[in-house]
Amino acid sequence: MNKKISLIFNAFRSHIVDICDNKSLRDGYVECTPEEKKTLFSRQRVWTFRRLVQAIMSCFKRSLTVEIMEFLEKEKLPQTTPEAFIKRRKYVSAKLFRDLTIWLLNTSDCHGIFSKWFKGRYLCGIDGTRLSLPYTPELYEKYRGRTDKGHNLARGVFVTDLDPDMFPANKIIEAYRMRWNSETEIGTSKNELQIEIFSGVRDICIRQDFFLPPSCCMTWRPSSVSRLTGSWPQAIRTTGIRLT
Repeated sequence: MNKKISLIFNAFRSHIVDICDNKSLRDGYVECTPEEKKTLFSRQRVWTFRRLVQAIMSCFKRSLTVEIMEFLEKEKLPQTTPEAFIKRRKYVSAKLFRDLTIWLLNTSDCHGIFSKWFKGRYLCGIDGTRLSLPYTPELYEKYRGRTDKGHNLARGVFVTDLDPDMFPANKIIEAYRMRWNSETEIGTSKNELQIEIFSGVRDICIRQDFFLPPSCCMTWRPSSVSRLTGSWPQAIRTTGIRLT
């Protein structure tokens, strides 16, 4: 299983590099005018598209000045101001990180990382939570009711009818007990992984951080997944991902 995880992680890294370095793929994730897109990432400079993606996936949580300085030192790159990074990151579409997350989950499934629970079915434990966003007039207008000065989100109830012959009472009880892992993991994520600390207050920063792939910001956690899928290897833990 550990070998599978390594293969998936290496394939994931190669997939990101392919998108960043292939202009035809990259252009689908660049948010700017068609004219700007022709030359925006054509020149070699500190904040290339690949380095922007790598920096965003480093999940900055502290002072941006310190984070940028340490990132550039680690990559042996010339120092720039945080403003240069902020100005360039707005061109990276949040859809990139959403699609990377989907790719990672699909690839993990194809490699048999997620095992089936009962009668050939997958068991998904789902729970909801409310994230408080930084308060700015722009964010409040777009995500009304979701900033720390807004109101709680409306709650929803989802009901599924299962065939009692296929799913006897003891299996329903088993599934219900396993469902609590989702709730406890949300609390762990919010506290330990600091998912309510965003790397910026602009809308693009919020959306980029929200869709960051699990391997980078959420971390694959064996504690909860093992109860749903069986044995789970020691998770790959990283504060970022190297693309060089």
